[in-house]
Amino acid sequence: MTVSVNFVPEVKLSEAVDAADVAGLVKTLRRAQIELGDEVVVVGDSPRARLAADLAASAGASCVRLVEPSALDEAPERSADVVIYALGEARWLSQALRITRDLGRVLLLGPVAAIDFDVYPDLYKRSIRLIDVRPPDETSPHTTEFVQHLIRSGYLQWGA
Repeated sequence: MTVSVNFVPEVKLSEAVDAADVAGLVKTLRRAQIELGDEVVVVGDSPRARLAADLAASAGASCVRLVEPSALDEAPERSADVVIYALGEARWLSQALRITRDLGRVLLLGPVAAIDFDVYPDLYKRSIRLIDVRPPDETSPHTTEFVQHLIRSGYLQWGA
């Protein structure tokens, strides 16, 4: 008899994040299609950004880096498969696009003010997919049940 064991990393939740926000983040991260082995960079340091980093790691990313916006200048060019941009301003977005690999994904986590630079060289020429995520009007019952299961099972734990 063969037994298969799957390890799911423990995710610590900030007390500032509620179950509905977690369900929304799970739904959002599914749109980024994080795959086993992806390198993910999360830009920002809010509780939501830290939670996105934890969920990206549990989705199978091999390397997840949480960086401050000012550190983007020092990041290697085209080094991330997925960039999760968790800032409300577009000021650092051009640097986030610079570190995204060709055919990569940039997930805008929350509303971003108007983009005031030419995105053609990055988005179209390098085939980067920019995913603008608005807060969900409604989360599916399946996603909510999944998050509640993760909380009950101990994989998502409240408090850091």
